[in-house]
Amino acid sequence: MAVWTGQEPEWQLAQDLVVTLFWRSQVLDATLDDLTRYGYHVVDLDCDCTENDFHNKIAQALCFPSYYGRSLAALNDCLSDVAARDYGVPPAATGLVVDLRHVDRLELCHELVEAFWFQSMRAALYGNRMLTLAQADDLCFGHVLGGPSMRLGQYSASEWPDSKREPW
Repeated sequence: MAVWTGQEPEWQLAQDLVVTLFWRSQVLDATLDDLTRYGYHVVDLDCDCTENDFHNKIAQALCFPSYYGRSLAALNDCLSDVAARDYGVPPAATGLVVDLRHVDRLELCHELVEAFWFQSMRAALYGNRMLTLAQADDLCFGHVLGGPSMRLGQYSASEWPDSKREPW
């Protein structure tokens, strides 16, 4: 079975990338409401915290095993199990959406987004859907992630181009 046919309402979020950036919370909230209606399991994570607190939040939210090592390497390992749907996603869900609020406030934000990007691609290999919606308070965050070597994320079509936003 194809992971995406191009006919899904959420296709716009996944057609280029599996990490979509948001600046305004109200636009992100509307997108999450739509994805919930489409049957996605949404995990909300506020990244305005310490690295240790973030590891505790994500371990609980995605049902990581008790031996989770609370490091980037351990996070990547557990996310690979989530991508395979070993845990973290209810079986009947259309897919997983991870909502990272204030992602630019977390010290390991770039590595975190890269891990979600990589594991979302891995999920597709299993025939699973895994999207990451990252809300950043700093508009330049998207420019940093969209560097020349690898595009990890870009702002949602609902916000870009947007005449109300300040230029970088």
